[in-house]
Formats: sequence, structure tokens, C-alpha cells
Amino acid sequence: MFKTNDDIQIWGKIYYIEWDILDLSDKFISDKDADDLSNVIIQNFRVKKLILQNNNITDEWVIKIFDALTANDNISELNISYNYLKEINFEKINHYLLNSKNLTKIDFSYNFITDKWISSIIEGLGKNTSLKEINLFWNKIWISWLSELKKALVINKSLKQIKIWIYETGMQWALQFVEVLKYNPNLEIIYN
Repeated sequence: MFKTNDDIQIWGKIYYIEWDILDLSDKFISDKDADDLSNVIIQNFRVKKLILQNNNITDEWVIKIFDALTANDNISELNISYNYLKEINFEKINHYLLNSKNLTKIDFSYNFITDKWISSIIEGLGKNTSLKEINLFWNKIWISWLSELKKALVINKSLKQIKIWIYETGMQWALQFVEVLKYNPNLEIIYN
């Protein structure tokens, strides 16, 4: 499957790993292709940053990829933005967030995650002490989840940056984050 230490072969094509980054953005990876990618993730310890942006991933795809990410906990940065994630995906994503020891940055932006599923991310966010940055821009996080998010951010003092877009804004939103900063004054909160 591998050509050299710097190249990997997936789906009959050679992809170059540049500076430990594997960028598979806009490849519209099928469920069948996810098997090949899962094998690459499990076997390749050189990839540290995996970009899977804008692939319209399916539930089966996420199960395979996140099982592989859990098996090879070598990825420090993961971008799964613009994928319109669905409900079943969050059980595997939560498991990965709870068990990863090397993940420092994850981008969930533009997935339109709703309140129904944000609890899985919040649980992982509160317990994953390797995580330093999380991007939740352009997801449908309602103000009703702010108290749970606040608890996670207070617990996880290793988190340095959160990017978030709250579906409703107002004084209650601001007060929740002021409370967080009392416990984690080094946290940078970027909101839209």
C-alpha cells in the first residue's frame, strides 16, 4: 500500500504526506474507500494532521474512520469540517474524544450539528486533557446547552481555544463564558 515513507497509495493514487499532513479534502470518499483510508490510518504512524474536510461522509464511513483513529492514536490534528455529520456518528466520535491521548486540535465547523448531538462532543471536550483547540463554528448549538458546555470547559483546564457560534445570543450567553474564564483564564473564546 505504501510507496515510500513520504507517499501513500489510496484508491489507486499516490498522496504525498507533506510535513506529516495528509490532506484528503474534497475527495468525496465513499464507504468502500473508507476501508482503504482506515488501513492507512492504522498502519501509518507518520501522519499527525489529517484533513477530511468536505467529503459528505456517511455513518458507515465515520464508524470505520473513527475506529481506525482510536486504534492508532497518533493524530494530533483532525479536520472534519463541512461534512454534515449525522446522529449515529457521534457515538464513535465521543468514544474517540474520550480515549485519544494525542489529539490536540479538532475542527467540527460547518457540520450543522444540532443540540441533539452536541452532548457527545461536550462530554469528550470535558474529559480529553490532550485537546487544546476545538472549532464548533456554524453548528446549531442553542443557548440551552451552554450550562453543559460551561461545565466541560471548567473541568478541562488544558483547553486553550474554543471557536463557537451560538444559535441564540444574548446576555445569558456572555455570562456563561465569563464564568468559564474565572476557572480557565488562559482560555481564548472566539465567537461569531
